[in-house]
Amino acid sequence: MTRRRSKRQKATGWDEDALERMIGEDGGASTFSAYMKRSDEFNDEQLQAFTDYANARAAYNGMIQRVKDDIDTKVHESNLEVDQRTNLDTGAIHPATMKVDNRQVYIVNGNVVMLPDE
Repeated sequence: MTRRRSKRQKATGWDEDALERMIGEDGGASTFSAYMKRSDEFNDEQLQAFTDYANARAAYNGMIQRVKDDIDTKVHESNLEVDQRTNLDTGAIHPATMKVDNRQVYIVNGNVVMLPDE
């Protein structure tokens, strides 16, 4: 990776910060790439280096966004699960075990009356 960066910088004269400034905050790589193609200021090697960097940056940003979306989804699911198990009157979670099948349940509303075991 470092060798590729130094090769790109040697060929184009641009470091990573310069490429970031060219792309800009709004991700205008396609606009700048179109400008580079029409302009006589840039050679094919510079255009390819810019395109490679813009593609790699877009892939990285997409991967980061997916991870953030996955985290947000898990947090939402967890919050929903807690909300479903929370007692409406007390705001606490009251676990109980059903005697019939030893299934774990949560008391979310109403009164619980304990009966003697038979």
